[in-house]
Amino acid sequence: MFIVHAGDKIGNEIDGSPHWSRFFEVYKSHRCPDCVRAKSPHCIHQANFRNGAGQQKQSRELASAMRDTICEKMWEAVCAGPDRAQVEQEMRARADAHNNAM
Repeated sequence: MFIVHAGDKIGNEIDGSPHWSRFFEVYKSHRCPDCVRAKSPHCIHQANFRNGAGQQKQSRELASAMRDTICEKMWEAVCAGPDRAQVEQEMRARADAHNNAM
């Protein structure tokens, strides 16, 4: 039996099935360093490691886009909030303190 646990962990409960054993053996070399250390029979991160730099670039761009979207939404919330003037004043004070420290 092939069981996927919480957190996408793959269980060893394969009941000695020759098909699953062969599958895990064939793709053993595709595991990432984290899954090798955890002695996981299957790596959920394989797609990121399979294509090297191409996948890494896409992963980095996606994270940047998500961060930018979150920042825009947070700023919109600040601008729409009743404490906008106080927040801007605190931001200016922190920026000035940072610039003066340099």
